[in-house]
Amino acid sequence: MLQGSGPTTPSAQPKPKPTNNEKAIVFSKPEQIAEILVEAEKLRLPVLLRYTNDGRAVRGFVEKVDFGNEKTLRIGSISPAGDAVLASYQVIKVEFVLLSKKLFFVTRIRANATARILLNIPEKLYAVERRRNTRFAIPNGLCAFMEFSGNKINLSNFETPFNPDIKMATADAPLRIRLDDISLGGSALSTRFSAVAQLIKPTGDDVITAKLLLPKSVPVLVPIAIRWAKKSTLRIVPGKHAEMCKTIAAKIAKMGLPTDSIAFTETYYRYGTQFSEVSSELDLALRDFIHLCQTADSV
Repeated sequence: MLQGSGPTTPSAQPKPKPTNNEKAIVFSKPEQIAEILVEAEKLRLPVLLRYTNDGRAVRGFVEKVDFGNEKTLRIGSISPAGDAVLASYQVIKVEFVLLSKKLFFVTRIRANATARILLNIPEKLYAVERRRNTRFAIPNGLCAFMEFSGNKINLSNFETPFNPDIKMATADAPLRIRLDDISLGGSALSTRFSAVAQLIKPTGDDVITAKLLLPKSVPVLVPIAIRWAKKSTLRIVPGKHAEMCKTIAAKIAKMGLPTDSIAFTETYYRYGTQFSEVSSELDLALRDFIHLCQTADSV
């Protein structure tokens, strides 16, 4: 049974308007909003229910739109953790999980029930067009890789005074680089190892074949061109990795080197890749993974 929602937390209420100078189309006519929400119901679109301004969200699906006397929108398939979170809020931002555009509105929760909530039909709905092949950052909790099977890594290149001895069955291993972000047209890769960077160079217009390894998907062969490569150095804030810094400093001291003016930095090598051809298999895998990226930090 649906029940009225709990108290609002004013400081945490999501903002109704686009941020970061986004240029949005505003739909305020009832017939426009009705058309969009009816289509969302028909497609049973997934949504993110954002309850604060820092991006935290609850997952759900559009179940039912009622334009009768009640004028409500029902969102279902909410997890028990989502139910518990939303019980404390009255105002939420509803964001449809789409690729080509960002579509959202802010409204009040009219009632709560197990695995679903009832919302007021919004007075305004915002749409922000995304650029073609918008890149989506890959959350820390997800791991995706590009494997270059034609290149082999000599693991002895990774020996340093700070790494423990690792015994492998073979001296060589396929070259895999982690993805930082992804789109329907390409991806950005990054690695901290110079031994890897020595093996990967921009290819210009030349196309090479790599293997894309995505969570919850079989490996997919992809023809790519490596468009650019960048090297960047970031300073490590001692307070952020204090224990790690102490350990390294102690090891350096044992080697008889001065430790009073150590500057801890990390070097990253980044690559921009473009898919030269997107098969139906690759397109489906990319869309599923982008959806996973969009919803990974929600409950």
